[in-house]
Amino acid sequence: MGSTVPTDVQSLFGLHTFIRQVLALNFQEAVWVRAEIASAQEVRGHIFLNLVEKAEAQVRAQAPAVVWMTTYRKLRRQYGKRLEGVLQTGMEVQLQVEVNFHEQFGYKLIIQDIDLEFTIGNLEQKRLATIEKLRAAGLLEKNKSLPLPRVIQRIALISSPNAAGLEDFLQQIRENAYGYQFNIELFPASVQGENAVKDILHQFQAIRRKADKFDCIALLRGGGARTDLLAFDEEALCKDAAELPLPLLSGIGHERDESILDLVSNKSLKTPTAVAEFILSHNVTFEAEILNFEQEILDIAQSKSQNQRLLLSRIEDRLESIISRRFQKHRFDLTQMADRIQEKLYYRIRIAGLELHKTQEILQLLGPEASLNRGYVRLTNAKGEAIISLKQIKQNQELQTGLKDGILIVKVDRKKQT
Repeated sequence: MGSTVPTDVQSLFGLHTFIRQVLALNFQEAVWVRAEIASAQEVRGHIFLNLVEKAEAQVRAQAPAVVWMTTYRKLRRQYGKRLEGVLQTGMEVQLQVEVNFHEQFGYKLIIQDIDLEFTIGNLEQKRLATIEKLRAAGLLEKNKSLPLPRVIQRIALISSPNAAGLEDFLQQIRENAYGYQFNIELFPASVQGENAVKDILHQFQAIRRKADKFDCIALLRGGGARTDLLAFDEEALCKDAAELPLPLLSGIGHERDESILDLVSNKSLKTPTAVAEFILSHNVTFEAEILNFEQEILDIAQSKSQNQRLLLSRIEDRLESIISRRFQKHRFDLTQMADRIQEKLYYRIRIAGLELHKTQEILQLLGPEASLNRGYVRLTNAKGEAIISLKQIKQNQELQTGLKDGILIVKVDRKKQT
């Protein structure tokens, strides 16, 4: 099969020259266009705009535009401060433009004039209407009313796996200088484009089913154009976000722009890195409180211990004094008691001695020797047994009769009963 060699090939420069000539021929005068400002930036006195036209929240036309510094100065002299509130992101404007095409730099609209009566764009009107609906329903503050846990460790993370800020967030949170550990579960979703709203709503529902496993939700995306934030102004998404059962931390990557989702979030941070820094700072605050409590407890314990030591020292001194006084008193009492006992014992011994002497005298008076001295005799048998009855005496028995000065041995001849 053969190939046909084209004979009408043009250079890129030639093509662009033709396009410029066609545009210049058909747009010899400036024209009025209606568009929304998706982004606006001042560079060295020039105002660079990105103009869009949308249908059902989708961008269907887009064009770069510029207000050169000399034109901008002329417009400011003409319109004064009223101009400042018009050339802003989100405003729908009517502009008089020259259609310009340059072979090297491409297509651009050169702005010559602006209709200040046509101020707020459809996008901003819709945004304001959505905010008002949420405010009337009490949803702007609903998620903000949810208290953040004292410590954030379990994070439900909604982001595109390819989002520019996701890796920054994970690196910041995992390589923190405090050694904090986190349990992070990624719920992947588109965070810009036509599928963003549907994907994020789906993941909101997935998180609701296991809300008890998380401390908060973090919704992250990287930087991008202002038009990439359109999904985060959608009423359905913002309403569902406001009614989440967990605090929502938003970090959707814009330093100057604020989406409606930012308004309903518990905490709105500008970037994913800022979300990570907020979480770490939140935990550091709690740790600092714990350390302060620990120090306060130690201080109180030391103060209590010192007070108790002083109290015990006083008690010891008092006990020692009381014991000393009581010991002295008991020793004095014992001394007095010993003296009384000794006195009573001496008295008792003396009385007992006198009674013993009297008893001895009585015994002496009643004793056998005294009886013998008074003329009594003591009669015993040969064995020395006392004879006190005639029944103990036999005929012809020898008996011993004790006298004062000796013993008389007698023999019984006869007995006579009385």
